[in-house]
Amino acid sequence: IGMSCAAILYEIYWGESGVTEDLLVDRNLFDHTGYFKNQDLYATVSITGLGSEVSEDFLLYKDIIISNNKIINRTTTYAVYVNSAKNVKIIGNIFGPFVGNDFTSNPEDPETDGTMPLIHIFAAMDIEISGNTYPNPDALKEEYVVAEKNIHVYGTDVTYDGTVDGPSLIPDDK
Repeated sequence: IGMSCAAILYEIYWGESGVTEDLLVDRNLFDHTGYFKNQDLYATVSITGLGSEVSEDFLLYKDIIISNNKIINRTTTYAVYVNSAKNVKIIGNIFGPFVGNDFTSNPEDPETDGTMPLIHIFAAMDIEISGNTYPNPDALKEEYVVAEKNIHVYGTDVTYDGTVDGPSLIPDDK
């Protein structure tokens, strides 16, 4: 699939299609996905809202579980992108390395060594990231997560002030 495999977003950004609640993305194999790099919209699993700040008015996607999926051989920058969501769990997934446009992994290339970010959380609240398997077991788990403008990103796969299971990946900001 050249774009997202699971795309949860407003219809053409017009906001006419409503929002998603109580969604389960579970037990899927996503292999060789995406050809558009550096675009969050085309992450393998993309929850894309209209929010750019954490505000209850914009956190319209709620109660979403992304679990037990296997995401391998992706060419998109992120495997999972979450924006404008509340109460999201990213748990028990197996993430393979970013492989680039030629579908080959190269440990000498920083773009394909498996340590580039896999998950991008932006303007969201109450996000749990736990129990996932990452491509490079020697890398720190927080290297796999990019979090911006969030409140309460937590779980066994994130750290705060160097300690596992801290209160949040980043200090809460509004």
